[in-house]
Amino acid sequence: MEFELESFDVIEVAKSMNMDEEMFLDIIELFFENIYQDLDNLKDTIANKDFETLSKHAHKIAGATGAVRFNKARTIAKEIELYAKDQQNANYLELFEKLQNIIKQYKLLIYKK
Repeated sequence: MEFELESFDVIEVAKSMNMDEEMFLDIIELFFENIYQDLDNLKDTIANKDFETLSKHAHKIAGATGAVRFNKARTIAKEIELYAKDQQNANYLELFEKLQNIIKQYKLLIYKK
């Protein structure tokens, strides 16, 4: 896995969201409990080439990643959403894999495992 993220400062991000570190980590935990199902749904929709549903799943992921300030992941999810909304031919699977890897990288940085 190519590592694209250099750091993610939980304390700094929590402060920017006007919450303490513990509350932010609780939100992050909920994020990781749900994101894998969202990613599975996105991947299934890519396989089915259902642009409308693909756009909706990508929009949901863009919102979730944006809410926890995973900006690189949000950018990719938004890109998938916009391509699908315009029914453009794109390498959705490659974008999906990049999105999935970046989310894994955030998890590694946050939990340092």
